[in-house]
Amino acid sequence: MARTPFFLVEGMFYSRCLNGRLTMQTSAAETVALKALTHIAADADILTRFLTISGLGAADLRRRAGEPELLAAVLDFVLSDDAITRSFAVTEGVTAETLHAARRALPGGAAESY
Repeated sequence: MARTPFFLVEGMFYSRCLNGRLTMQTSAAETVALKALTHIAADADILTRFLTISGLGAADLRRRAGEPELLAAVLDFVLSDDAITRSFAVTEGVTAETLHAARRALPGGAAESY
């Protein structure tokens, strides 16, 4: 029987890299980032801060919400603030490690070296 190349961890699909680390699949990373965007949008103060920092308008954000580059920026924003990171992690029941794995799976996410 063939082994599946994917692993389910915290409800997200990962694959094992050659070095043995688990790497989040892009689709799972995009799902995490979309949930983070929803979390940001639910708080007017945080949303205003995100729009100011990103230089986006509300219409731009709605239009580009599914773009991997924007989703990467969303995770960068969440991970840049400990309070937002904790709030999102508690709300969604994920760990900070999951957020970092999602960020690495999106454009511009550099693989960490250990």
